[in-house]
Amino acid sequence: MAEKQWTVTYDRPTMNEEQLTVRKDKPKKNSGCGTLVLLIIVLLAAAGIWFAFGSEGGLRGGIPVGGTRGNLSGGGAGIDDSSNADSAGSGAPLAAQDSHGGNLTQSGKSKPKPKPWSGLPETKDVVTEEDFLQMADDNRVLYLSRHTITLDGMGYAKNAPVFGNGRVEWRERGKGLELVIRDIEAGLTIRGYDWQSAGLFTKWPDSFVLRFINCKNITIENIAIGHNADGGGGLLCFDNCENVALKNVQLRGGGRALLLENGTKDVTLTKCDIRDNSCTGSALMELGSASNVTFNSCTFDGNKASTMFGYDEAQALGSIKALRCDFSKNTAGDVLDPQGRIRFDDGCVFENNSFRFGGE
Repeated sequence: MAEKQWTVTYDRPTMNEEQLTVRKDKPKKNSGCGTLVLLIIVLLAAAGIWFAFGSEGGLRGGIPVGGTRGNLSGGGAGIDDSSNADSAGSGAPLAAQDSHGGNLTQSGKSKPKPKPWSGLPETKDVVTEEDFLQMADDNRVLYLSRHTITLDGMGYAKNAPVFGNGRVEWRERGKGLELVIRDIEAGLTIRGYDWQSAGLFTKWPDSFVLRFINCKNITIENIAIGHNADGGGGLLCFDNCENVALKNVQLRGGGRALLLENGTKDVTLTKCDIRDNSCTGSALMELGSASNVTFNSCTFDGNKASTMFGYDEAQALGSIKALRCDFSKNTAGDVLDPQGRIRFDDGCVFENNSFRFGGE
């Protein structure tokens, strides 16, 4: 090995100061090693980024993975990963969702967003009549909370009676208007907090509060349905409907409380309160040819009608059932059920009524 050489020089500047300069003669460093290390670091970093964002591995750090990535902040194009959707039964779904709204499974692959009518219903808060008209739609839940809404024909015009997507419309009836909801397939739920505080009413004395036509999967619960004016108008009408459920609904102050028409079937009233209705020219509950109708734990109180239950002569025996229902202070000019087409179980109670079957 060659010895290092040291050279000491004395430079005499112009200012009579001696400046000692010691210079160490070292061989120049080879910069190739540093460049190689830097290149290795860059390659490792690139590999890490690819592994985190480009491989099939699910969510890492809450970031969606797989397919075509867009704006990861949530405002961009998100993921298109429907071709890698997991098959059913891969385990409990995680709470995380991809940018399409589909659930991310434990494997990290996103399931495609279901069609609107096959997923969970969309809930809408309803406060005003306008809210109700615009928001009533297929696969919806209308939540009235503690609000009472009077349907008075807002926005009606003969040349434009239809609202929203065409499933809600005003129809002229007698001297007033009647609200019609039609062509519901996946379902519509109208829900309140309870019938003491939430309700739907109409100001038109000759109209039904709501008429449903060609609808399936209708649920009305925890609200009151009634009239704000005296008249012979009904409360609820179901025309060619299927799978109707009324739960904790009060039907009060109208004419016919319920009208079932044109083959309506599979109707259940549970813990409903039917009171103070007057329809001396017709039945309180006009069931027509409807099949599979059940009144379960309902109360009938203070109603006046020509008969309590009306039905077509072709109605099958036993297709209408009253289970654990209470009948009190009702007046009917005809017998309750002359043909035995309505089946009353032993849990029904009759007190202070003025019709011959079960009356006192």
